[in-house]
Amino acid sequence: MVEEKRGRALSPREWEFVHEWAATDGEITLTEAARRANMKPSHLRRISKDPDVLAAMEETREKFRKKYATSYDKHMRALMDIRDRALAAGAYSAAVQAEYRRGMELVTIYVDRKEIRVGSIDSMSREEVERRLNELKRTLEGDFVREKVHEIKASDLEYTKSIA
Repeated sequence: MVEEKRGRALSPREWEFVHEWAATDGEITLTEAARRANMKPSHLRRISKDPDVLAAMEETREKFRKKYATSYDKHMRALMDIRDRALAAGAYSAAVQAEYRRGMELVTIYVDRKEIRVGSIDSMSREEVERRLNELKRTLEGDFVREKVHEIKASDLEYTKSIA
């Protein structure tokens, strides 16, 4: 395949080199791309400075970026396709997962709620609990409670532990 570029047409081997390099998106070196295109190292040194080859490399890389780019619509279509294929194959769990993921993308169908509680009484020491209760007692005595507050001590409480 010889395509016309800015100044000259690239040879089939140069196009193979360009394609190898652009298709891997930087995962291989220029030397490896040249090796895969059956190029000699001396030829690589020459074409790596050739403006026509460099322009072809950039243009081809951009074509790959556009071809494999992800967009919202493309993503939703892919999930729909996965769902439909899973349904056709009788893989209902996979179909449900694909549809659930589509719903998660819409945000309005499913809401992923996570709740983190801080300051739980379970994580407090006995002294911290007593201090916090006394603070609450003082706050309530001043604003809301008109009657005398009876203090309950831990020794006054009966503690039973049931085993299920």
